Amino acid sequence: MAYLTVDSEEHATRFIKDLFKNGLIATVQLQEGGFQRSYLKFGRPSSEVQRVRLEMTTSNDKVAALIDFINLNNPTMYDYPVPDVTVLPITTGNPEYIKWVKEQTGSKAGIKWPTEADYYPWGK
Repeated sequence: MAYLTVDSEEHATRFIKDLFKNGLIATVQLQEGGFQRSYLKFGRPSSEVQRVRLEMTTSNDKVAALIDFINLNNPTMYDYPVPDVTVLPITTGNPEYIKWVKEQTGSKAGIKWPTEADYYPWGK
């Protein structure tokens, strides 16, 4: 499970599409409602309001790529000092769900656009 604070729902929604497109996550929850984030900025307390939180599910082998992608494509352009992505390992869970997450983030993961065969599996 990876967590990230984003400055707005609009930025989060666009960013989520990129995460799926690149096969970096299997699921994501956008926690709406806005919350306040406080942290030290240049040694002084700073607060930001109306932030949204992403809770992303990925496989172990995609964690480094996910963090790199977030660092290179920070959805919150003026965040300080760097994106606050954190990852908590999952040690147990529904084996079928864990298998599904691994399949969704596998080497051929990402958005798969439908082909003609998807619409006409029996042929034209």
